[in-house]
Amino acid sequence: YQHSTPPPPVKYMLDYTLNKFTRWLRILGIDAVLETIEEEHERTHGGDIAMFVRCKKERRTLITSSYKLLLRRECPPGAYLLDSKSNSDLLEKNTAH
Repeated sequence: YQHSTPPPPVKYMLDYTLNKFTRWLRILGIDAVLETIEEEHERTHGGDIAMFVRCKKERRTLITSSYKLLLRRECPPGAYLLDSKSNSDLLEKNTAH
C-alpha cells in the first residue's frame, strides 16, 4: 500500500449570471469565483473573454449558463453548462422551510 498525494482540489469560475449558485458553492467550502461585472460587460459587448484567460491562468473549471460561450474556440476544456433558472428553482426548493 503506497500513500499518494491527493489530487489538488477543483476550483471553479462561474459566469456572472450564476452569482447565487456561486454563493452556495462558497458556503459549502468549494473554491468558486464569480466573473466580475467588468469582465461580464466586456464579454457581452463583443470584447475579449477574460473569464477564459482567468480559468487557464488560475487552473479553474468554467461553469456557465451560456451555450454560446461553450461553442467558442477559446473555451477551456472541461467546462460545464448549467441552466441558471433550474439551479435557482432547485436551491429554493431545497432551502425552503
